[in-house]
Amino acid sequence: MFKNIKESLAISKLTSVFSSNYYPIIIFLIVLFSHCFALDMLGFFTTVILLCLSIIFCDDLRPAVPVIFMFPYVVSTQNSPGYGYSDYYARKWVIVSLVCLFVLIVVSFITRLILYKEYKLLFKNKKLLIGFIALSLGFLLAGTFSGKVNFHNLYFTLTSCFLLFIIYIIFATAIKSNKDNVLYLSRVAVLSLVLMCLEIVFVYILRYETDIPFDFHWKGEIVVGSVVSNSAGEFIAMMLPFCFYLAYKEQRGYVYYIISAISIFVVFLTLSRTALIIAILLFLIAFLFMKNQVRSIEKLARASELFGIGQDIPFKPAGATEVKRAGLAFLLMRNRILKYLSERT
Repeated sequence: MFKNIKESLAISKLTSVFSSNYYPIIIFLIVLFSHCFALDMLGFFTTVILLCLSIIFCDDLRPAVPVIFMFPYVVSTQNSPGYGYSDYYARKWVIVSLVCLFVLIVVSFITRLILYKEYKLLFKNKKLLIGFIALSLGFLLAGTFSGKVNFHNLYFTLTSCFLLFIIYIIFATAIKSNKDNVLYLSRVAVLSLVLMCLEIVFVYILRYETDIPFDFHWKGEIVVGSVVSNSAGEFIAMMLPFCFYLAYKEQRGYVYYIISAISIFVVFLTLSRTALIIAILLFLIAFLFMKNQVRSIEKLARASELFGIGQDIPFKPAGATEVKRAGLAFLLMRNRILKYLSERT
């Protein structure tokens, strides 16, 4: 029966949408719309339903990754508990709705583990399991001895651990080994970065006035959903390496350098000094790395050009793996041609 449902026309079309490269952009737009218009529960219901459908009907659980990355940012600035004067997330109907969504996700994963018999793989990857336990303990113990732990801290800590567990299940059981997995993950991470930047800009549009000084008091007002200013800046800084990776890998890499530069400016808007220092350092490291790659490519191009007109200059492959591979291929080709010419003469 399940096989017939899965192979039906409607479900087939749905899974093809989930598997497309445009699906993360759809999730991005849903989350951004829900956040800006303070439609928190609509955003949560939409993303969770899409998540559950992908969990049950997709052979490869890669479509779950963009939802896991982005759905926490549905929490709107207007309803955020971080400001202290919104009781939205303390209302009974909101709490009941969130609990129902939580149960729905858990039931979907249990259903998948049974239907696809993936429960056998759940604890097979020991390294991944140790990493999950270590990260979860880090979240749970963070701030334990500070004396400032409250209900909201505990709520978001447990939510983070739950998201980690979902990510663990996805990677331990249901992510297929595709060559473009790293590219896909990087694109989702960059979309999350852009989402965070837009939400920070939205805070300024919504709350900032020209006579407000950039000081400690304003910094306390920069709350992006459930994330305070320092955490928002640090999140952006953490996502920048994915931007640099895509700048190197993608055909239009300059777009990602533009996103990186804008992101560093947004980090400045969070007034997080630590995040700003990290972001600038990462940008400089990426710039020097790319400069080194360009130099290696130029050397390869010069050696090829001179060899083409009969001049043989010393050349040693250098740079990233792909550049080295191209250099080795050139050396192999050059040696074969020289050997062929020597045999002919």
